[in-house]
Amino acid sequence: NVAENGLEFVAGGGGGGGVDGVGVKMASDHSVANNAHVTVYFDTIMGETFSPSAFDTGTYKFTAPADGVYFISGKVVWESIDSGKLADCGIFKNGGYGVGTQVYYTIMKSGLNGAYVAPMFQTFLELVAGDTIEISTRQLSGLTKTLSGSRGTSLNIIKIG
Repeated sequence: NVAENGLEFVAGGGGGGGVDGVGVKMASDHSVANNAHVTVYFDTIMGETFSPSAFDTGTYKFTAPADGVYFISGKVVWESIDSGKLADCGIFKNGGYGVGTQVYYTIMKSGLNGAYVAPMFQTFLELVAGDTIEISTRQLSGLTKTLSGSRGTSLNIIKIG
């Protein structure tokens, strides 16, 4: 078992009754220009049972260690987005924005001035060993804004089959 900060994965998805997974977060805040697509800076592993590690905190990418179905969920949090302005998030396979295949997309509109906007995502993906997954986001406020690590930007990937 790997338990840290409330996350627990029980290793042994290959018939041992458990699942293999990884939970990561963005540890610090980052300033991002308007309409700039950025790969989310997931730089801290909270818990993982893939061996060897399937998440690279230097490139912010997950690499599927085996063929199978993976459940992917998480959120990105933007600070101080004014009413009517947008933030979005996409899951990309085998490359980031403009390179890889976008396999999931979500967008959220702020309803209040100065609000936190947190596009959330969850999906099942069939991956083959070596496929990579990365999360890209942008905000469309017209100004540079903060992508917040301190407000819970996070990603979980679990191999379920």
